[in-house]
Amino acid sequence: DVGQALEAAHIRPYLGAHTNVVVNGLLLRSDLHTLFDLRLVRINPGDLKIEVSTKLKGDYYQAIAGKILRLPLTNAERPSLAALNWHWNACALNFPADCIKDPVAKVIG
Repeated sequence: DVGQALEAAHIRPYLGAHTNVVVNGLLLRSDLHTLFDLRLVRINPGDLKIEVSTKLKGDYYQAIAGKILRLPLTNAERPSLAALNWHWNACALNFPADCIKDPVAKVIG
């Protein structure tokens, strides 16, 4: 049962109570949580697609690349786009081919 392997992941690192909020979190399978923290997996805040670093070899994780993040039904429980943007940029060293400063501006602008 995958439910037993789910973990709450902070989008921005935990820095105390002000960062321990629902909008700074994602529910991820434990292995994806680790890869997210290692900045090898990220969510594009512009289109909510999962991106996987080419540093992860093989097809297993590459198979999730391009899938769209499923969001909670209520806006109050959805991840912050600002936090996703922060994490997206923090991953830049592991995604060198597509370093765009602000993917949200690309979609909105």
